[in-house]
Amino acid sequence: MNRLFVYLKFISVLFLALCMVANAQIIDFPDANFKNALVNTLCADTDGDNIGDADADLNNDGEIDSDEALNVMNLNVSSRQISSLSGIEKFKNLVILDCSNNQLTMLVAQGLTKLIKLICDGNQLTSLNVQGLAYLEFLILLCKSTHLIKCTGTDKFEKIILRFKSTYKFRCPRIDKFRSIRLWE
Repeated sequence: MNRLFVYLKFISVLFLALCMVANAQIIDFPDANFKNALVNTLCADTDGDNIGDADADLNNDGEIDSDEALNVMNLNVSSRQISSLSGIEKFKNLVILDCSNNQLTMLVAQGLTKLIKLICDGNQLTSLNVQGLAYLEFLILLCKSTHLIKCTGTDKFEKIILRFKSTYKFRCPRIDKFRSIRLWE
C-alpha cells in the first residue's frame, strides 16, 4: 500500500511538471521599457485598423509568453525610450512593426518572416538586419544623427523612405532594384 502511494505521488508530480513544460515559455525582455510597452500600453492592433487596441499580455499575468507573441500581427512600440528590441524575434507573425522614435542603435528583424512594413525612424541606428524577410516591402527610416547604416537582406524591398542629414551614409545592396525610393534631408 505504501509503495502504491509513493508511485501515485510520483506520477502526480511528473504530470504536473509536464503540464508546466507544455505551457508556453515566458519570453525574456532585457529592456524594461520594451517589456513595459508590451505589457502596459495599447501596442497591439487586434482588429486590423492599425490602431492599438490591447497590450500584448493577453492573459494579463504581467509577462509575455510565446503563444501571446504569436497572436500579435501589428505592433506599435514607438516613443517608449526602448534601447533594445531583444525578444522581438518571438513575434513571428508580425506583419507591421513600428519601433520609431526610440533609442535603438541596432535592429535585427531577422526571423520576422511575415513582416511587410517596418517603421524604424527616429532612432540612432547603425545596423539594420532584415535578412530573410521575403515579404518586407516598406522600410521607413528617418534618421536623427550622423552614422553609417549598414542594411542587409534587402532583396525584396519595393519601397524605401529615407530621411537623414547630409553626413549620413546608407549602405544597401541591390538598392537599384527598388521600385520607389524617397530621399530627403
